[in-house]
Amino acid sequence: MPLRHGSGMRLAHFANNGLAQLGIDQRHTGGDDYDLSGAWSHAIYHHVAQPHGIFYPSRHHNGLYCVALFDRASLLVTFRRWGVLGDPATPDLFVELTRVLRRLHIALV
Repeated sequence: MPLRHGSGMRLAHFANNGLAQLGIDQRHTGGDDYDLSGAWSHAIYHHVAQPHGIFYPSRHHNGLYCVALFDRASLLVTFRRWGVLGDPATPDLFVELTRVLRRLHIALV
């Protein structure tokens, strides 16, 4: 199983060359057959390498990637509250939300 290493986190690499190395294609990560992706997720979770999660391409934007983390990654991840989404009192968050919504052509009404 191709693994990426960084900051001690091991991710199964299900993108780019990782797909070819596994002999699969994006139907396994971006299709609508959730039984198939669920079976792969289950197999990866129980793999002897004990990866912390899966790195895979976004289903809705071919230039972006996603990470699905397993519960074993909880000690490697910390969260910091940035603000309340959409709150103009937190300008960085509000600006970032606005940028993402515009990029994806999403309007809030």
